[in-house]
Amino acid sequence: MNEKTAFITGTSSGIGAATADFLCASGWKVYGTVRNLDDSKDLTSKYSNQFQAIVYDVRDVDTLSTLSKKIIDQLGDHGLDLLVNNAGIAVAGPLEEISNEDFEMQLDVNVKSVFRITNAFLPALIKNGQSNIINIGSISGLFTSPFLGAYAISKYALESMSDAYRRELLPFGVDVFCLEPGPIKTPIWKKTANAFDKFSNSRYAPYVTKIANLSLKSIKKAKPVEEVVVVIDQIIQKKALKPRYVIAANKLFYNFFRYILSDRFIDRQIKKKIYS
Repeated sequence: MNEKTAFITGTSSGIGAATADFLCASGWKVYGTVRNLDDSKDLTSKYSNQFQAIVYDVRDVDTLSTLSKKIIDQLGDHGLDLLVNNAGIAVAGPLEEISNEDFEMQLDVNVKSVFRITNAFLPALIKNGQSNIINIGSISGLFTSPFLGAYAISKYALESMSDAYRRELLPFGVDVFCLEPGPIKTPIWKKTANAFDKFSNSRYAPYVTKIANLSLKSIKKAKPVEEVVVVIDQIIQKKALKPRYVIAANKLFYNFFRYILSDRFIDRQIKKKIYS
């Protein structure tokens, strides 16, 4: 197999679907996980010879070994060019109110599955010798908003995991990138805004309402998903060499918050905006 190949998780919609579409249009062979085959109709009809939909839940530990072995065998001596760990969910709400099950699901989907899937495909990535891993992180891995704590925890963990893999894989020709999008026009943020409704009877009710409204406002200002795809293209073209990329209209604002302002100053601004 001489064509470029990619394995992408979460190609049902959003960043995953847009990335798969771009790569297939560029002549790549793409293996993409979806929730069900209906989610892959557009890609499979458009790229019948290049896109292979795989119905797979990234929480499924038991079938991963069989799945990865089957794909690695198909790849042959060329190995895998690109792994995009995109699948993710956002569990919203006060940490006090989030159930153990929901917190575990947040970490399992956004962190543990990335660890499992990356390790499963590392033999093919290393065999390739000049491959890339792209982890889709978030601005929430740099800045923790109240009532999005579980999501932020998972994305901070992904930042560290990306660093660890990048440094451990230096001898093997595998480069690792972490993209940090701000609000992007994908379904995840609308779902997140609606998820605050179930806390309407909690002690946090007045405040989660404000956060939900802010989330809805941010959706209106969200960047198009194509801006993420542009960075992915730069990475595979070897034109992007930084380990992480903030993709947001106000990236200087996020860097300012992260590196310049004190935590206590930020706390005071949050208190004014949400709690007063």
